[in-house]
Amino acid sequence: MTIVSTTYLVLSYNGYTYQTNADMPATVTEGVAARLRQAVSANMPGAYSAGGLVGVKKLSVHGILSAPDGTLATMRSLWDNFKAVHCPGLAAKLFVDTDRYINAEVESIADSQWNGLAYREYEVSFSCADPFWYDWNPVSCADNYQTQPLAVGSNSVIPGGTAPALPVITLSIISYSGGSVTITDSGGAAFTVTPDAVGACVIDCMNEVVAVNSSTNMSVFSGQFLSVPAVGTTWMIATSGTVAISSMSAQWQRRWV
Repeated sequence: MTIVSTTYLVLSYNGYTYQTNADMPATVTEGVAARLRQAVSANMPGAYSAGGLVGVKKLSVHGILSAPDGTLATMRSLWDNFKAVHCPGLAAKLFVDTDRYINAEVESIADSQWNGLAYREYEVSFSCADPFWYDWNPVSCADNYQTQPLAVGSNSVIPGGTAPALPVITLSIISYSGGSVTITDSGGAAFTVTPDAVGACVIDCMNEVVAVNSSTNMSVFSGQFLSVPAVGTTWMIATSGTVAISSMSAQWQRRWV
């Protein structure tokens, strides 16, 4: 596991900005762990690695809380607020800058009080079941998505980031009787949609669900949900029968390991 410690200009969790509540810049330590898959070998004892996936990510934030007036009452109030924000429970957004976040859950808080009542040193440990950093729009304060129009034929799709993207693909069906739409990536993965109604058919590859006109309808889908490498891939889109599509698009959120 590689550990990298970095001091950021903006570091916040669950709406709490560490720098505005500290006497020194807070630092975050990030561990990137591989989750190895094992497979049995017929000719050797034990098992061998069958390739790795990103495992649960562990992070910690270290800093010093300061009471400007050096009183116990102020420090206790600041510390109570700190613990309330970092109460274990559901995951919340941890930002390392204004445009990227990870969903993190508090595992533990360690602290020590020193220099009388003026300072309190802390370290918060986080666990991230979803180990990826996500794209954020600091202007609209919402998730930031990339959108690309698609067309029948060859489409170059380059998500960006450093981790595979899981796109949401929307097909606007205007005619469907007896036909289908197939999308195949350059690695050979593919799915086919056989529409049973006009309107919007949405293939959500992150949540692995298909909706037709906002209602879940998995019966129109066969094949495998697509994952797009960060460096990009090529999709071949083909239609058969009398399917007619007024527009197609793919939308995804960039992710980083």
